[in-house]
Amino acid sequence: MFPEGIYVNLKRIKNYYGDFPICITEIGCSFDDAVSPDGRVHDSKRIVYLEEHISQIARAMNEGVNVRGIYVWSLLDNFEWTSGYTKRFGLVYVDFESHSGRIKDSGYWHGNFIKIKSINIISGISPKLTLPVNLGDIPLIMSTLIFK
Repeated sequence: MFPEGIYVNLKRIKNYYGDFPICITEIGCSFDDAVSPDGRVHDSKRIVYLEEHISQIARAMNEGVNVRGIYVWSLLDNFEWTSGYTKRFGLVYVDFESHSGRIKDSGYWHGNFIKIKSINIISGISPKLTLPVNLGDIPLIMSTLIFK
């Protein structure tokens, strides 16, 4: 993974096409998530992935790129066309046999991010991030951030 790639491409799009609203429609990653003995799904790699990529998006926003939304892929573990049920992308772990779900650590992280509108970077790579726009009324729709 190369988080800075999203920054580079957002800047490139702005420089080439001009200033227009951009929505990032899928940002996410798959890992071999499993329920731990404590009943939680500890997916710290996904949290680091989201922190680093959202940090790079905020960096581009600070430099004038007009990002209006970020859609985290995905809210739930689901069927992937090329991988079936073997890859898990969701913020919510789905038991495919019982159809029950449990919020992963990344889901709690994401909810907290929506609530406080900042990230305390746990990876140690980036400083604390506060998004550069007024996020007073962000709606959360299917794990979506919409910036006004």
